[in-house]
Amino acid sequence: MMTMAHVGIYVGDLARSVVFYGETLGFQVSRTMETSTSKIAFLDAGGGTLELIQRPGAPGRVLDGPWSHVAFAVDDYDATESRLEGLGLVSGRSPWATGAG
Repeated sequence: MMTMAHVGIYVGDLARSVVFYGETLGFQVSRTMETSTSKIAFLDAGGGTLELIQRPGAPGRVLDGPWSHVAFAVDDYDATESRLEGLGLVSGRSPWATGAG
């Protein structure tokens, strides 16, 4: 069986992104590393790994172009949505929000 090892996303500010994913979703940093071009943090995402990559010149968030996303399963969607809205984050209910998987 093949499984996914991790999902990597580019961020504009690694330190700020680590705080966001830690405080908002409870993900913990498992390790960090630096290369000559990037700073990288690996976060334990409850059975998977979220890799946050800060690289000068790389887009932190692309607003134009094809859709891309990372989806996380939560125990209580409504409570999580309310908490994110309370933090001032835009929410869009997923059509799969009430289903398992």
